Amino acid sequence: MRTAYLLMRHELRLLASLLMWLTRRTHGIGGGRGFGYAHGQGAVMSGFAFVCVVETVTMSVLLRGYPAVHRVVLVLDAYTVVFIVALHAASVVRPHVLDAGSLRIRRAVTGALSSRVMVVCEPTGRADILVHELHELYEVQALTRARSAPSPPLPDRPG
Repeated sequence: MRTAYLLMRHELRLLASLLMWLTRRTHGIGGGRGFGYAHGQGAVMSGFAFVCVVETVTMSVLLRGYPAVHRVVLVLDAYTVVFIVALHAASVVRPHVLDAGSLRIRRAVTGALSSRVMVVCEPTGRADILVHELHELYEVQALTRARSAPSPPLPDRPG
């Protein structure tokens, strides 16, 4: 019974993410800054959706002599396309979030890793983000160091 509950909760979260995507809203950013990660998977998800549409058309042609089976397969195939689009929508509306003291790394609706962070600024203009105790859903411990490139100086305005 617990498995059915978890599957149903996942499906409802996906459909809610699809509605949020259609209304151009995001989930759970609050006062932090969101960093999207869905751009890189957009082409793959579009390819999956295209393949499912081709499968739907093919199965409709193959099952045209069996109307009852045709209807069932058509509904399942249409829901598969909606499911794939909702997976992409969940990645769009649930970005990674960096706020004053924490970093949340998300993966669609399946979960998030949460971590305390400390930002250290150097005189050279670089910023080190030290990520401590990456934990929560997956119970992972890590220390990660990421560097950002310094911004180029702004040119003087003529005049």
